[in-house]
Amino acid sequence: MAAAAYRENPYGAYPPARRPMQVYDIPQEREPARRPIPPKKKKKAQGLGIGVLLGLVVIVLLFAKISRLSVKTANAKKIDSLSKQVNDLQIENDTLAVNLAQEKDISQVEQVARNDLNMQYPSGEQYRYVDIPTLPQEQPETEAAFATENGGFWGAISSLFNN
Repeated sequence: MAAAAYRENPYGAYPPARRPMQVYDIPQEREPARRPIPPKKKKKAQGLGIGVLLGLVVIVLLFAKISRLSVKTANAKKIDSLSKQVNDLQIENDTLAVNLAQEKDISQVEQVARNDLNMQYPSGEQYRYVDIPTLPQEQPETEAAFATENGGFWGAISSLFNN
């Protein structure tokens, strides 16, 4: 039985290892002793100032965006109302153009004059002819003519003092 206790090995039999297991401690490297570092004091005033500044910048940017959007909306409303007004005026212009074309017709003008305004063609006694007198052609005044009429330059100056 003693032979059965051994494991079979091609190189021969050997007894099982029954040695007690030994545990080895791995030495750890020691860190050099440090002097305790006091905790840093937080500068709350500086951190608070940056936060407030960033908050103000965000608020200003939001206000600018909202105001720009409101201006854009107001301009869009103005454009819509003006385009509607342009369309209305274009329709009115087309209507007036049609009416003007009808009013240019001589027969239409004559009919309105006779029926609505109670007008009549003038009789022979109502015609009156007027002669327009023709004006003599004016001659442009030259400096030479002015000088001879008033006695020259000195005559013009003396006439100023005589009056």
